[in-house]
Amino acid sequence: MGPERINGVPVMLYALAKLQAKLDQLLDSGGASGSITALPPGYMAGFMSDAIPDGWIPLDGSESPTIADNPVLFALFGTRHNNPVDELTTRANAVNLIPALTANNAPSPYVASASTEYSGYQAYKAFDSVTAADYSSSCWITASGVLTGWLMIELATATGLTKYTITTRAGAGADPKDWTVEGSNDGGESWQVLDTRTGETGWGDAGTSRTYELDASKLDGVYTAFRLNVTASEGTTYLAISQLTMYGGTPVITQTPDGEFGLPNLKSSPAGFTGGVWCVKAG
Repeated sequence: MGPERINGVPVMLYALAKLQAKLDQLLDSGGASGSITALPPGYMAGFMSDAIPDGWIPLDGSESPTIADNPVLFALFGTRHNNPVDELTTRANAVNLIPALTANNAPSPYVASASTEYSGYQAYKAFDSVTAADYSSSCWITASGVLTGWLMIELATATGLTKYTITTRAGAGADPKDWTVEGSNDGGESWQVLDTRTGETGWGDAGTSRTYELDASKLDGVYTAFRLNVTASEGTTYLAISQLTMYGGTPVITQTPDGEFGLPNLKSSPAGFTGGVWCVKAG
């Protein structure tokens, strides 16, 4: 019988016992084997944090290799990862960016706007810090028959975004499903996508809230305006958002010392594993 195929490509499937035996072999030899040491500089692989082979550098933000000692690696990465954002501190310092609005342009200089508004349900009502009892009456709603749209807030100063919370209208059945969160520095003429979500369904009871964290790679930018751009919803008559709460602040940047260069920080990678760390072959 031939090898297993995935999308027409032959692959070898190994039993767990064989994989465990290979891991044991690597550990017995000090965490490295001939096949590992032969890998080229710049190759990335995951290791347990207490068994990183010689010649490998962890990609967790803890090290900046010197240019003089790692010319081959520097030729691959250059300075593109210099001065990285301090993810943990930036997230810990995040605060609510928007005060309770009382109108689309109050308090000044904050300005709320939307692609469309239902009478009496203006854009600012998604930023008015309502209580639970007011979810149904105090919210932004699109015009009748419009099931998608954008909701925008212009800020007092340029700032970073770390996470946001969407709270749905009580029993509206008009909840967002697919959207992007975007930042702008030119009054909304152009936008940078900061987060993308699809298939967000089943919001449930009145005033349901969900919080979404931005990826670490998006934490170093600052913007004077943000918007939620909903491209699909579960509504049949309109789209409704009770509250859009945005958290952020000034990104904390770690300066790369002279003579050293930065490496990609993969400590928050969704492909991470417990007790492990991504590493790069240095030479």
